[in-house]
Order: sequence, then structure tokens, then C-alpha cells
Amino acid sequence: MAVTYEAYLGKFAIAATNKDFTVDPGATTALALTTGDYYPYGHTGEATDQLLEHLQAVIRTVAAIDETTVTYDTTSGKVTMAFAAGGSPVSTDVTWDDAALGQLLGYNSSTLTSDDTYIADQPMRYVWRPTYPLSEFPVSTTAAQMLAERSTTRLVRAASGAVFNQVGDLLYDAAFRYSTLPEANTITLESSDQVWGSFRQFMIDVPHAGKPCRLLPDRDTYGAATDYVQGFVAALEGGVGSIADRIDRVKEQWQGGWDVEFELWKDA
Repeated sequence: MAVTYEAYLGKFAIAATNKDFTVDPGATTALALTTGDYYPYGHTGEATDQLLEHLQAVIRTVAAIDETTVTYDTTSGKVTMAFAAGGSPVSTDVTWDDAALGQLLGYNSSTLTSDDTYIADQPMRYVWRPTYPLSEFPVSTTAAQMLAERSTTRLVRAASGAVFNQVGDLLYDAAFRYSTLPEANTITLESSDQVWGSFRQFMIDVPHAGKPCRLLPDRDTYGAATDYVQGFVAALEGGVGSIADRIDRVKEQWQGGWDVEFELWKDA
């Protein structure tokens, strides 16, 4: 069986501080994203645009670059903007008027100039891409079967032996564990180069903000709603808790790799 690698796409907000940018394919046009909550990128045929699809649609309102594509590379985790019109590339300058927008997309510089294609310097924010696949599978490796049923039905047995019940609900969750991950994938926080790739940063950006995520069991397969599980990253005992309770360093093996453990609770 081929090895697959997971990705966790966190939900986040586009607000007044991270929506504005300018494009110049020969004439300057100020543009703005629509404020609201987005996932980093969506699946094929998704009815509501997620961030990269929305960014592409906004750029395409400019006639001179109306064939521009904004894509995500599942191997590198980086965004690419390729400006085009009439079947040909178009050299376009970009200014991130809101620096936070360029940073979350992975661009270190506030201005991009004299090219038609720009590959981000860093992997995109709000995406956690473990370097290695799950070391312990919860139930199954497929999205449809990955989470286990948890019953909240209560049973009480009286002294007489009679059993009484209070029928509850079926919840869905599972415990996830990754072993010997590198430090940059585990505990490194944002630096001057906008390094967003750690589980620690993801915990701050998504679970701490009370936002759900989409778990892609195979990050190279994201063509429909059936290819992911949507839920909340939680502590094993409930809530979000301390990052120190989610990670542990293997000091005597594998050159000091890090283990990460958490639960995923299905979003109803």
C-alpha cells in the first residue's frame, strides 16, 4: 500500500487588517478580499470559494490579467500566482498593502515586481503538513472511516439487577499520534521569515482561535467533500489545553525527534 501524508487546513478570518493589495500589469488597481472566514484552499467544485480561489477570482476582475491562476503546491506547501491574459503571461507588480495578507500566503516581501509568476518564499500559514505520516492510525486511513463512534448513552444498574438507560447521541472522534517529527515541524514559532509550518504555530492560529480544520488523510487527494474530515483539534482530556501536553521529545532515539498527540472531534 502506498504511503500517504496528511494535511490539516485551518479555518481563519480575513478582516480589515489582511485584505488589501494592489496589482499593476501596466496600470495600478487596488483590490480587496471579502472579509469572512476561509479555509486556505478548497476542493474541486466547491460551491463557496476558499481563500486561494477567492484571491484568484478577485484578481481576475482586472481585464488585463483575467486568466491569472492562484494555486497551492501540495509537495512544497507553497502558493504560486501566475498572471496571464489572452493565453499569455503578463508581467505584473504586486503590493501587499496589508502586509499580513502577503505573509499568510508565504511571501516575505511586501512588493513583488517585474515578473509574471511568483512562488511564495514560505509554506502557507494555517496549514499543518506533518513531515511523516501518522505513526498510529485511529480507525482507518480513509476520511469516511477515520473517526470512531463515541456513544453518550448512560446505563445504570440497580441493586435488583434492573438496568435503566438514558439514550444519548453518537459523537465522532479519534486520537492521532505522530512520531519523531523535526523541530521545525513541531515547535518552531513565527520568525522574521514567517515560518508557519509547526504544530505549535497551528495550535495558536486555529484551535486557540476556536476554529475548526479540515483533515486530508491524503493531502494529494482533495477533489470532493468526501476527501476530508472536518473537526476541532482538541486535548485528550477536552478543550485545547497546553501545547506542552501535546508534544514530547524523543531524546534517546532518532536524533531527538518530536512526538505530537491530540484528538480530533468531528464538527457536527
